Amino acid sequence: MKLRRSQGAVLASGLLVFAGCMLLWRALPFWRALDSAVWRALVPVGGGLLGALKGVFVLRRTVRRTVERLSTLPEPFWPWQVYPPAFYPLLAVMIAAGVGLRYAFGASAPGLVAGLYFGIGSALLAASVFYLRAAPGLAAAPASAEPSRCEPPAPSA
Repeated sequence: MKLRRSQGAVLASGLLVFAGCMLLWRALPFWRALDSAVWRALVPVGGGLLGALKGVFVLRRTVRRTVERLSTLPEPFWPWQVYPPAFYPLLAVMIAAGVGLRYAFGASAPGLVAGLYFGIGSALLAASVFYLRAAPGLAAAPASAEPSRCEPPAPSA
């Protein structure tokens, strides 16, 4: 099934939501392993807040680059073309690092693993919004037009 540009942005957003929710779910066993009620409160709030800030201020630039890339793709395109080819090996490394982190520190430092998972999951969820904001602009723009900057389209008068 081939996609239009706006569908590519929605797919990218959906993938971030899926990955973010999966990481939040993965954080729960490590969060439950925390002994102190204070840490049980601080880890998700601190990790979630720092992650959301990262999503808004850091990952937004990554989303912008992907949206710019989507705006130049000829329609229709395959779903795996949403991200550049270099993204997929990086994704494999990130997954392997997460698994390694879980096995290396999960038993001895569950707060570290839970905090990182809450933070990364929150960052992905926050960044997913920018794809959805860019999707309408991608639907209206031809391939040669100025790409959307992750901003909603201006209302028509």
